Amino acid sequence: MEHPVQFLSEAGHRLMGILHVPHGPGRPAGYGLVLLNIGLHYRVCHNRLFVKLARALSREGYHVLRFDTHGVGDSEGEIEAGSVLVHFDRVQRGLFVPDTRAALDHLSRELGLERFVLAGLCGGALTAIHTAAEDRRVQGVIFIAGPMTVTSPTEDREFHPWEAGQWLAGYRARLRNPRAWARLVSGKSDYGMMVRALVVKMHHRWCQMWTGSALGRPGAAPGGHFNTHYLDSFQRSLQYALSRLIPTLRGEGREGVVRLPRAR
Repeated sequence: MEHPVQFLSEAGHRLMGILHVPHGPGRPAGYGLVLLNIGLHYRVCHNRLFVKLARALSREGYHVLRFDTHGVGDSEGEIEAGSVLVHFDRVQRGLFVPDTRAALDHLSRELGLERFVLAGLCGGALTAIHTAAEDRRVQGVIFIAGPMTVTSPTEDREFHPWEAGQWLAGYRARLRNPRAWARLVSGKSDYGMMVRALVVKMHHRWCQMWTGSALGRPGAAPGGHFNTHYLDSFQRSLQYALSRLIPTLRGEGREGVVRLPRAR
């Protein structure tokens, strides 16, 4: 069973989501799961991945929440204007952590849950690890394809290779469009952007092929864009996990692993 829910963010925005309630023969698990958006995508995810995942987990006995962060989907609020790369950078540095904590507060208040697992894909994975570093109610993180580097063009360049690739993909898609060719011939196209995107992308490929660095100038250190915010959150989360795990293992006198409890 699933139904819509709404709750307030720390900034006072009304956030909208879908709560999947456990059903079937198993008893409800003591954990709540929250599925976190890919960057600026809304709660459904690509190919309805989060919908399918939430329904499958609810059949296993878990309460699962998937929700829209502020300024995304059906939720209130606005995201500060900027290029898509600037938005990605903000997400990677923890933009949606307050919204995620508000979601945990809602589940605690309405369902009495105090232990949570956060699952995120790409930018959602980083939101999960940043939240886990700040909120001790988070007992586990499912980290799927989280980027280790920041994509903001403000790091050390004005035009990121990813952005150049998006421009070139758009140009390729219009190759069979007569109107696009008419704009090109009439001088209405942005020739400077075309050349700039092509040069940046070719330089990026050259770096990958000959220097082993996909992030910067030929011979540049590959760590120039590393997301230090992620590293800090990961270390804090790991330290907390070990502080709970090691005494338990010592008390049992044997090695063990941490597993997500399965409802029975």
